[in-house]
Amino acid sequence: MGPELARAVTNVVCSLCFNTRYSRGDEEFQTMLRYSKGIVDTVAKDSLVDIFPWLQIFPNKDLDLLRESVTTRDQLLQRKLKEHEEAFCSETVNDLLDALLKAKLSMENNNSNISNDVGLTEDHILMTVGDIFGAGVETTCTVMKWAIAYLLHYPEVGVFVFCRYFCIMILRIF
Repeated sequence: MGPELARAVTNVVCSLCFNTRYSRGDEEFQTMLRYSKGIVDTVAKDSLVDIFPWLQIFPNKDLDLLRESVTTRDQLLQRKLKEHEEAFCSETVNDLLDALLKAKLSMENNNSNISNDVGLTEDHILMTVGDIFGAGVETTCTVMKWAIAYLLHYPEVGVFVFCRYFCIMILRIF
């Protein structure tokens, strides 16, 4: 259940961030899944590097995996941003990247109430999308796994939720 759930959630977040849906075997999609897993797996570990940052100078497989995953993520996000900049039309906002590009363009044209000292740079856009993507996928997957585990442990709650949902849908139809 875990990998399939992660694939489904990642596809939804990709749709929100990039207006892109991926098929199951798509190479770019597999790359996203790999770097997400690499980041989550290394950050979730208890590591001495977290306590003693100076240990970074020594060989560390987990730290190398994290660096490699972050580099892959940054390259992919950079490519997505360039694609969006090339195809950008301020009249149509299809996803988060388009909205951020429109806000950046608005700020550059002084069409906003924000002072000129504050800028929306390419780095800000990349960090925002990266954070939304990372937090959106992992948090949603975790919540869904816990919800499924809860419903499996308490089937009467599952029946109750189904009945409530079914009743609401019937009332909306009629």
